[in-house]
Amino acid sequence: MKATRLSLWKQNSEIREVFTLWLEALEARGIAPRTLENYREGVGQFVAFLEPHATTLDAVQPAHIRKWRIHKQRKGVSPYTVRNAYRLPRLFWRWCLREELTTNDPFQKVEKPKQPSSCDAPDAVAQILPYPYECQTTQGQEVYPPAPADGLGIPQLSLPPRRRRLPQGLAPSAPRVGTPSHGC
Repeated sequence: MKATRLSLWKQNSEIREVFTLWLEALEARGIAPRTLENYREGVGQFVAFLEPHATTLDAVQPAHIRKWRIHKQRKGVSPYTVRNAYRLPRLFWRWCLREELTTNDPFQKVEKPKQPSSCDAPDAVAQILPYPYECQTTQGQEVYPPAPADGLGIPQLSLPPRRRRLPQGLAPSAPRVGTPSHGC
């Protein structure tokens, strides 16, 4: 008697098949290999997240998109990663709409993540100087404090040199210790 063989074969969902078609379309367009790999990873995670909840394009609802964003946020990833976790699947979905594979657009009812603040990125000035400088304005004229004793002065930071003399009795303020003062 021959032993029966148990084979586990999982049929791909509609979303997974469309995802594969999208990757093939991108490759046919000549997308750079690294970009294609980033799309495969980013949107592939989205598709894997969706499959237990919705297997067809028409079954995906705005609530699924919101749950995906919450899932990424709870992982403690950076704001840039959360934004890409929305942007890349949306790019995939726009392609599905253009190809008329669906008329359902769950992204339309979900607010985009906010653009990460420039203050989230390291401040180049703060990396160079031991403390950030503040630019003062005196009667419409910008006044820059003198260069610190360590030799890293204003010219190295591509700021304009001090061109005007301060009015008598007015000295530049002491540099602030703490956060940068560029509006963040």
